[in-house]
Amino acid sequence: MKDRLTITITDVNGSKHYTTHKIAQKLALYLASFLFIVIAIGITMILVLQREVSAMEEKKIEIQQEIAQLLDENTGLRLNVADKAEELDVLSLKLGDIEEMVGLKYQGHLDVASRIELASLTSAEKAAVFQNIPNGSPLNETIVTSHFGERIHPISGTKEKHGGVDLRAKMNTNIFATADGVVEYAANHKKSGYGKLLIISHNYGFKTFYGHLNGFEVKQGDFIQKGDLVARSGSSGKSSAPHLHYEVRYIQRRADPMNFIKWDMQSYESIFSKEKYIKWPSLVQAITRPMSQLPQQLLQTAQK
Repeated sequence: MKDRLTITITDVNGSKHYTTHKIAQKLALYLASFLFIVIAIGITMILVLQREVSAMEEKKIEIQQEIAQLLDENTGLRLNVADKAEELDVLSLKLGDIEEMVGLKYQGHLDVASRIELASLTSAEKAAVFQNIPNGSPLNETIVTSHFGERIHPISGTKEKHGGVDLRAKMNTNIFATADGVVEYAANHKKSGYGKLLIISHNYGFKTFYGHLNGFEVKQGDFIQKGDLVARSGSSGKSSAPHLHYEVRYIQRRADPMNFIKWDMQSYESIFSKEKYIKWPSLVQAITRPMSQLPQQLLQTAQK
């Protein structure tokens, strides 16, 4: 009886006795403890897994948000690339107009950056020419009242050669230099009918004459730049009304000023055939020689 366990259960009907072996009791106790431990571990693992699942769900939401943001950025980049491509197409078209204006052949084999550099080179060369040789009008508004060549003089009534052009200008209209140079003469020219006369000596043998002036904004010896205000129009000397008499001379030979007044970037080569006595190739080469220091590849392309 030592290894047995008696369990007594008493109720209104009396008492009942149950006897069990102690080994079975221990096994039951061990089994119950094992089940408790298993259940506890299971609950703990479930809680841990739930916590990890929650963290993964949060991470998933963050990743989805990042993906959505990247998709938005990608869409924006695509739109930006499309806009840049459109801008590049427009730039290429405008560059083509510039190339045509400066006299370049279509440079389709070059990228846009190289074409811009080449166009800049050519434009710089022509700008140097226009800075040194008279071009454009000395007035803001150009209306010719008497052309270059044979005419009947308005005062003497005799037929004579007109060495320049007369441009309509009210008294004290501003007059501007048509190229860089130095003031050679700025005074009343008593030996001719020019009246108050301004002579500007430009580079490479060119001079411009401004006659019948009312006043000067510069004096002899002044260095001036193209576009500088140099004088005011009048009616001094042999003149019947206020106007500007304008002349362009090359090595003392009078040229038709209108060829130089109309000369611009778009009509760059026109003057070469109109004023043939000027040695244009060597003259232009002398002006643009510093440009030869630029990359030879672009220079070779420009000469094709």
